[in-house]
Parts: sequence; structure tokens; C-alpha cells
Amino acid sequence: MFIIWIGIESNAVETLHIPLSGYGTRQEVIQIVLDRMGIKEPSHLEEWDEAQVSLFIKNFIQERFPTVLVLNKVDQENADTNIVNICKLQEGSVS
Repeated sequence: MFIIWIGIESNAVETLHIPLSGYGTRQEVIQIVLDRMGIKEPSHLEEWDEAQVSLFIKNFIQERFPTVLVLNKVDQENADTNIVNICKLQEGSVS
């Protein structure tokens, strides 16, 4: 996906923003994802392997499309147990 855009003289944020702009993504979101990954300029996007691309996509989806869990029936007797179980299922993805 990124190789098409490598020839453009731009930084990583500008380069990655082009193919992701269809998702309504602002450049600030791309910068947040790159910061989270510890990517600094020069980013050498052309040298990214499949693992780095996958990590970028995972972080991009988490940042651009956050998931919110809304729990109903918290006044029920076993609500505490259910909340603990749901948190365990979501472990690592809750921030």
C-alpha cells in the first residue's frame, strides 16, 4: 500500500495521510500513531516490513476508530462479577 507513495518528497505523516484520508483521518491522527510506535523522521517507510505495517494498521484502527463498551444492568446482583469477566476478555485493549 505504501510503496505507491514513496516517490513523493514528503514526511511520513504526509505520505501515510494520502492513502488514509478516505477514512476522514487528520494528519494529527497519523502523527499520534507514529509517536505511539516510536517512529521518528526519517521514517524510511520503504524499509518497513510486514510486521511494522501490521503494527501501524493495528495502532491506526485503535486511534481512529476507538471502541466504547457500555454495560447495562449494573444494578443486578452479579454485575461486579460480569464486569470483571468483561474486563478480562478485553485485557490489553482497554486504555
